[in-house]
Amino acid sequence: MERTVIKSEGHKMILIVKEFCELESKSKELLIPLKNVQMRIAAMTGVSVNTVSRITKEGKIAASTSNKITPGKSRPQTKKVDLDDFELSAIRQKIHFFYVVKKSYPR
Repeated sequence: MERTVIKSEGHKMILIVKEFCELESKSKELLIPLKNVQMRIAAMTGVSVNTVSRITKEGKIAASTSNKITPGKSRPQTKKVDLDDFELSAIRQKIHFFYVVKKSYPR
């Protein structure tokens, strides 16, 4: 059996769910009725009902379009420039000129 790596946020979430379940166990009754699924999830995970609702909607959309949900911003990617041999040679010569001929560093 392969061990799953759980990050610190996951540890916090597990502890919050455990505490909620222990409270229900001690009181020997449900703190929130089973019909209120989103409210129970919010109480168990420590997030708002709106967050649970938003994540549920994203999950349904991802399941229907078979897209993967990834959190966070999309960051701009740096564009790579393809240089041919002539351009590489010109850059190499310019660097050589600064270091060998002028004996200084380019600024």
